[in-house]
Amino acid sequence: MPHRPTAPPPLASVTLESSQLAEEGMRQMLQRYLDIVGVFVAGAGTDGVVRALREHREAGGPPVIGVAREVTANTRDGLLRGDLAAVLSHPLPQLAQGLVDQMVGVLDNPALGLQQILVPLDTQAPESVRTRRRRGRDQQQPGPLPGRATEHVLHRVMRLLE
Repeated sequence: MPHRPTAPPPLASVTLESSQLAEEGMRQMLQRYLDIVGVFVAGAGTDGVVRALREHREAGGPPVIGVAREVTANTRDGLLRGDLAAVLSHPLPQLAQGLVDQMVGVLDNPALGLQQILVPLDTQAPESVRTRRRRGRDQQQPGPLPGRATEHVLHRVMRLLE
């Protein structure tokens, strides 16, 4: 039977949506658990975690792989500086458009029932952010849902509620 090393359970920290609490919690974890090799930031407080990882790296601490779940100006900066190894996210405009399309489809044909929306996982790495910056696309942000689609769904929902 192969040897399987025992690993401590994953650590979690409650941040109450506060970057400051997330930063303090990350600092404490890095000081207490010297063998941490990776961190996945699943919720709020990403800015604070990135600051703590940067501080840890700049102080010469052991490497910690940071992964965040939302592309923001701060996580892009974290990728460029080496504080994060990746950012994994679902493209919100595509997710929202898929949802609106499904809602309109069900309003047009209620027999469709429950539908599934497949949305790709967008993976950003330091290299992809550098490439976007060189091409001058770093300032471009996805636009909102087309106004007519949103208006159409709201109109249909209001009719159903009457």
